Amino acid sequence: MGFEYAIDYDCQVKQQIGLEKLASLIKSKSEAEVILKIERGEGNTRPASEIKFTKRLQGPKGVEDKVVNVQELLDQSAVLTELEHHCVRCLANTPRRPFGCYGSIGYPIQGETEEWLMDQLTENIASIEGQFMVQSMKDLKFDGKPIRALRGKGPFFDLAIAPKRSWGSWLSKKTITSDQVWQSIMCIPVMEPTHALMMCLILGLLPSNLTLVQFHDSLTNLHRRFEILDPLRMRVSGGNRQIEDLRMYLQSMARAAMMDEHLTTSY
Repeated sequence: MGFEYAIDYDCQVKQQIGLEKLASLIKSKSEAEVILKIERGEGNTRPASEIKFTKRLQGPKGVEDKVVNVQELLDQSAVLTELEHHCVRCLANTPRRPFGCYGSIGYPIQGETEEWLMDQLTENIASIEGQFMVQSMKDLKFDGKPIRALRGKGPFFDLAIAPKRSWGSWLSKKTITSDQVWQSIMCIPVMEPTHALMMCLILGLLPSNLTLVQFHDSLTNLHRRFEILDPLRMRVSGGNRQIEDLRMYLQSMARAAMMDEHLTTSY
């Protein structure tokens, strides 16, 4: 289980099989390959048709366990091999791999990943990104409630209490929690390009010398938008695989804004 996203670019692959089926096939293929690699590493030489594993699914009655066959998953996803050539020069393919417009971040979200995300936020609350952060959290009602509801329930977050950042003195203190930040980038089923652009600003991914005039211009001027989104400013991951997955999501969010395309998400 994990958070999933895709740049909703109308390519030939999506026209042929649809985004929902594409995501399902990618997950099935990945799961089958991982299980097969583990089994082979442990000396299991049986054919894939004789190897089964238990898959945890989110069903109408909650989380359910289902026994699946590795070969069946490989057979179901075989169509991907026939379609992956369409991805070679696709602009939505951020990581430059087959079907790179789609990605995921596996649960549970680690505390280290949350701290990395919060470290993206500005040190200066009076900066352009700081002002947009405070105002957008208020105007868009990002109070963190949907994410708080996930903490302590199921496999979603390791930490029961969200990390937070504070600015100013006790008389004018501003505090933002990671619940609010996650809500602003995870709980938008169909993210508009301008929202993606705003989140790139808030998360400190845009040039540090960006002016308010330049940012407002980028909302309608795609050439200006490309200029401020390439390249992105982003902290390194320190080798953490989940943080790398989050970095790729933020890069895909920026690419969606750059292409003026919607970003579909599901948590």
